[in-house]
Amino acid sequence: MRNRLYETLDYETFFREYRNYLKKLDGDLSEVVEVVYSKRVCLMCYEADASKCHRSILAEEIKEAGVKVDASNGRSSLEIKHL
Repeated sequence: MRNRLYETLDYETFFREYRNYLKKLDGDLSEVVEVVYSKRVCLMCYEADASKCHRSILAEEIKEAGVKVDASNGRSSLEIKHL
């Protein structure tokens, strides 16, 4: 998957395939979700452009898999920031 991205630079296809890959992991993300909601976690990336970072896709999938809502504002308690 990654090698094809390097050859084609087609991020749209890469991200779609990466999302599909993560969905196939099914319960394997549950451990990650558990840690994310119990401790302070930071996913690091060296991409100059956050829109090309596959970790943002992972963060979104973690957020969806473990949706916990903050009662004070009705939003997910997991915040994703690109610095």
